[in-house]
Amino acid sequence: MMLITRQFEIDQKDVVRHAVNDYSQGKGDFADYLIGGINRSHGCNLTATSDRSLKDAPAFEVLD
Repeated sequence: MMLITRQFEIDQKDVVRHAVNDYSQGKGDFADYLIGGINRSHGCNLTATSDRSLKDAPAFEVLD
C-alpha cells in the first residue's frame, strides 16, 4: 500500500516491489532483498552476505 500512497515518495519502486515479492517467498530479511535488488539495478550479479538463510537465493553469495 505504501508504494501507491501519495504521501510517500519511494525511489526505484520496481526494485522495491521485486524485493517485497522476494521477501514474501524467501527466507531472508526484507533489507537483504532490497539491497540485492539495488545492487542488481546497478549491474551487480551477486550480493555478498553473511546471512546463511540466503544460501539458496541465486542473487546472493554467502560468505564463510
